[in-house]
Amino acid sequence: MITIPRASRDDLKASIELVEEVHAPINQGDQLGTLTVTLPEGNEITVPLEALNSVEESGFFTGLVDSIMLFSLKLMGGDPLEFKP
Repeated sequence: MITIPRASRDDLKASIELVEEVHAPINQGDQLGTLTVTLPEGNEITVPLEALNSVEESGFFTGLVDSIMLFSLKLMGGDPLEFKP
């Protein structure tokens, strides 16, 4: 844990790096990315981003539809994280 002055809060810089693709099943605690916070002095703090809940693998037809949608998004250059059905 680190304490920073309240006045420095606006000077913090944060970046998130996520894994490219995530496929079920996902277990609680699996690392899905990292969060890096850069302090005003230049020091960096990096923490893992972990799954809060487990996600089971979908059934055959749901998996097929999801695969087609992901393929279509990639083909069109879209970002799956910003897709809203």
